[in-house]
Amino acid sequence: LLGTKEALKATVNTLRARLEFTRAEFERAKALSGKGATSQQAFERARSEFESSKALLSQAEAQLSFSLITAAQSGTVIRRDGELGQLISSNQPVVWLSVDS
Repeated sequence: LLGTKEALKATVNTLRARLEFTRAEFERAKALSGKGATSQQAFERARSEFESSKALLSQAEAQLSFSLITAAQSGTVIRRDGELGQLISSNQPVVWLSVDS
């Protein structure tokens, strides 16, 4: 079973691949629509799938970016007040560091 961060990375990679596929489908539908070789419904469906894929990828990338915790200084973690996958406030202490000198 993947950890939360690994699962998010896998989701982002999957959604990137889906975005590229739906982008290609949309471009193909747009070209065919311009020639009158496809229905408006097929064009709108391809556009909708492409836009949906962009939104899903953006959401997953935002979630992944929130999974990174950075410290102002390097040190050793001496206490952890959070659990993997737990939602925390932006100013809530999660770990306590012993700062390296």
